[in-house]
Amino acid sequence: MVDDFGSEKIETDGPIEGQQEKDAIADAIARGAQTAPEDQSRSTLHTGELQEGAVLNKPGQRGAAHFSEEPLRLEAQEVIAQTRRDPNIIETDAAPSEEQTAPVSAPLPQNDRGAIAPQNTVYPARNESGQADRFEDVSPANFRAAPVTAPSEITSNLAEDTRNTPEDDNETNHAPDGLTLSDTTVSEQQAGAVIGRLTVQDLNQNDTHSYTVSDDRFEVVDGALKLKDGIALDHEAAAQVDVEVTVTDAAGSAYTESFMINVTDTNDAVTGLTLETQTVAENARGAVVGQLTVADQDVADTHSYTVSDDRFEVVDGALKLKDGIALDHEAAAQVDVEVTVTDAAGSAYTESFMINVTDTNDAVTGLTLETQTVAENARGAVVGQLTVADQDVADTHS
Repeated sequence: MVDDFGSEKIETDGPIEGQQEKDAIADAIARGAQTAPEDQSRSTLHTGELQEGAVLNKPGQRGAAHFSEEPLRLEAQEVIAQTRRDPNIIETDAAPSEEQTAPVSAPLPQNDRGAIAPQNTVYPARNESGQADRFEDVSPANFRAAPVTAPSEITSNLAEDTRNTPEDDNETNHAPDGLTLSDTTVSEQQAGAVIGRLTVQDLNQNDTHSYTVSDDRFEVVDGALKLKDGIALDHEAAAQVDVEVTVTDAAGSAYTESFMINVTDTNDAVTGLTLETQTVAENARGAVVGQLTVADQDVADTHSYTVSDDRFEVVDGALKLKDGIALDHEAAAQVDVEVTVTDAAGSAYTESFMINVTDTNDAVTGLTLETQTVAENARGAVVGQLTVADQDVADTHS
């Protein structure tokens, strides 16, 4: 197995013998990693095999120190022989001096996850009598199994490494960088209708947002774009409406997006009905009163009609008397009728009209004589009173 630095992890397969070896190892771990300047000339001492005193990683436990007993002891003899041939390596029969054992404080490089990888680390090596007589350079540059840093240093560095965490994204304000609308269609004549829900793209997931809309007929309520109460759109007036929505986060950073709202056509109920003329001459059988005009935004809609007075009908949009039917001014100078128009969707509208019946000359239709008897020899006697049958009561006769 390979650790985070590409070093081989090896577990011991037996206990370390000798109390002095155990004491020296425990002392090295307690002091932490000792550093010394790197000397490339010493690289010939390392063949990639385990050296005595090397600290090895146990899989799953960063910083745990384990030792392979037999390879260390065998390598010690070779190291001692090399030491005597190489003047650059400290060689002494005495215990290490303060200068050799004193830790060197130096910044420790980190890998891309923040774990520490020392460049030069020295550990005690033992002579044949079990005494520590020098320090071996087992830095990663010279030794395949990378040494570990003291657990206290690892803990300190890992505690300080908070790069690229979600907390950082939330602590640093990010301006909104996107805004979408779940639906861009609304039916006409729907007052206060909801168009769709707005979604803000913002790396600050817990940020709060406020909205403004370029068209004051619209508003945003609880994240939804809608028409204000009592406001409706009209397909016939505009089949599409362009609006700009601006979202602003808690820090004042804003983002604006444009949306085209499609206004779908629905049936528009009839809103009015007018009659071109409201006068008809008496005695005119089947006379046309006037042309009806329907107020309907659906200009292509079709309409049907009913009239409250069954003497009337609507033919080709004109209100008229039925064939053979005439009005009589003397009977009624005005006639009230109600006309109801219904569109193709069944929406109806009713309007009342007062029909004025104009007076025309009525021909005399009869003449009666009150008495038809006169005495003889009565010069200039009155026979009887004549009565003229004429609907024009104010008419004169000769």
